[in-house]
Amino acid sequence: MQQHVVIIGGTSGIGLAAAQILLREKFKVTISGRDPQRLASAGKKLRNEAGTVAVDVTMDSHRNYYNVIHAQAGDVGLDFYIQGR
Repeated sequence: MQQHVVIIGGTSGIGLAAAQILLREKFKVTISGRDPQRLASAGKKLRNEAGTVAVDVTMDSHRNYYNVIHAQAGDVGLDFYIQGR
């Protein structure tokens, strides 16, 4: 079974680099970020091999971000949270 990793804050920097490495290692990857345009750009950089979920984990309305992401991403084995700006 392919391991599924969700990277919260995966649109740039360490999160994006981690996504690239995990995809090379044959993991199923989903990245999330708060800016839909940056998320789309990151998805293209990953050759659309990763799933994407737009969610702002800093907003009170998205305090249930875990449920939002997992509802869209499906079964997940590991969450990887990267602190952004």
